[in-house]
Amino acid sequence: MNSVLMLLGGVDGFLFSTDSAAYQRLRRASRWRWTTQDRISLPPAHQYLGPGTDEQTLSGLLLPHYKGGLGQIDRLRELARHGQPLLLVAGYQSLGDILGYWYIRSTHETQSEFTADGAPLKIDFRLTLVAYGADPSRAAPVAWEQQTG
Repeated sequence: MNSVLMLLGGVDGFLFSTDSAAYQRLRRASRWRWTTQDRISLPPAHQYLGPGTDEQTLSGLLLPHYKGGLGQIDRLRELARHGQPLLLVAGYQSLGDILGYWYIRSTHETQSEFTADGAPLKIDFRLTLVAYGADPSRAAPVAWEQQTG
């Protein structure tokens, strides 16, 4: 049975599953913004400005001849080339947990264990996603609305 880990980009997006690109590690970094105001004869004062960037890094091992095929990382690169924020849905709840819109910052891959014709048997990958940061008063990112509307 195909177990969905995460879906990036909606119906036509990229499916992370146990039958294709199954990540083994997910690292999330959240930041908050503070500014510093220097003061004469006093230590600097700090003021909270609000939330900063939220970033997720997924990493794992692909066995393309076993499951998923060789084009999985290329599919992620193609999604990134569109320059659009992508809906991210985690599959750990029955209907999915909608995580909002994210964009692909980078992909990294390391190929190893090659066949006689040069095809890799193992691909270590890392994908970095960054929260789009859409205006909460808007239902969808502007770029997405322009593409579909």
